[in-house]
Amino acid sequence: MTPHRLVITFRLDRHRAGSGGPAPCRALPDRQPLDEHAAASARAYAADQRGRVDVLASVLEDVAANGYPSPETGVLWEEARDVHLERLAGEQPRVA
Repeated sequence: MTPHRLVITFRLDRHRAGSGGPAPCRALPDRQPLDEHAAASARAYAADQRGRVDVLASVLEDVAANGYPSPETGVLWEEARDVHLERLAGEQPRVA
């Protein structure tokens, strides 16, 4: 089985136009189609990234609407890191 490389090109000029629609297409080189497994992997990765971006966007919108949370109600990054590392240490080892 040949490894697949996914090349993603971001189109930044779409947002400069202000319309919110897609940027005018430029000539693209011929594309190599993906097999079903590779296409499913790309879609799964896209969905995961979309979910992460949605969470980040909602946090930024909340900060824009309500301001920064007070330091007294937050969690220090050191504490969050330690809790996360403890959780990882308790998990079953996995092979990447």
